[in-house]
Amino acid sequence: MAVYDLGNVAEAPEGSQVYSTRSLYHYSSTFWALNYDATVNSVNYGHFADWNHVGFDHGDRTINWVGFAGEQRRLGLQREQPWVHTLLPENHQPYEFSMDGRYGGLSGELSVLIALIAFSIRPEWLFHGLSNCMRQGQWGGHQHRHGRIDGRGMVVKVYTMPGMSTAQELREFEATRIFPA
Repeated sequence: MAVYDLGNVAEAPEGSQVYSTRSLYHYSSTFWALNYDATVNSVNYGHFADWNHVGFDHGDRTINWVGFAGEQRRLGLQREQPWVHTLLPENHQPYEFSMDGRYGGLSGELSVLIALIAFSIRPEWLFHGLSNCMRQGQWGGHQHRHGRIDGRGMVVKVYTMPGMSTAQELREFEATRIFPA
């Protein structure tokens, strides 16, 4: 995975195309999201209905999906796993944990997953978090303090890259169990 801080460049890498865009905001132990770039479209004067909580779909209950406006506000039943506490504030964590090995794991919208990783680490460690916490397509974790500061927001754009990723490959990645069971 290549990490680009597009806030410091005029254009996206040559030949790339926007795959997905999400704006996320943390407030009071909850993530809120828009399905567009909040820096381009005026949200301050827009409809609050545009904001949705980051949500989860529990599927077959053995794996959760996370994304913009998923049906449930909380992660479904999980085994006690470090990534749950690292990535999610209390309001998004499950009500209970299980000892059953069938439960656990997370997949979902890549832009939301990247934002969760980014919020899991303080802004000054962001590049490290995004470039080192995923190893061979799986969560490897980090030992830094979380960066879930009330009022902190971000826009995440995921791009296809010629020779590196296609829209189809990104869709397949989103459907995989990224965070282990």
